[in-house]
Amino acid sequence: MWWHNMTFWAANVHGYSLLYLSFVDNLIFPFISLFVYPASAVLTTILITREP
Repeated sequence: MWWHNMTFWAANVHGYSLLYLSFVDNLIFPFISLFVYPASAVLTTILITREP
C-alpha cells in the first residue's frame, strides 16, 4: 500500500532502520485510519444526504 512506500522512502532518506517502519505501521497508521475512515464516511454521508 501507499503508506508502506512512503515510510520506506522516508526511512531510506533519513537512514532509519526497519524498526522505524514497524513503528510507523503498528502505531501511527492505525491512529490515522481511526480518524480518516470515520471522517470520510461522515463527509460522504453529508454530501449524499445534503439537499441540493
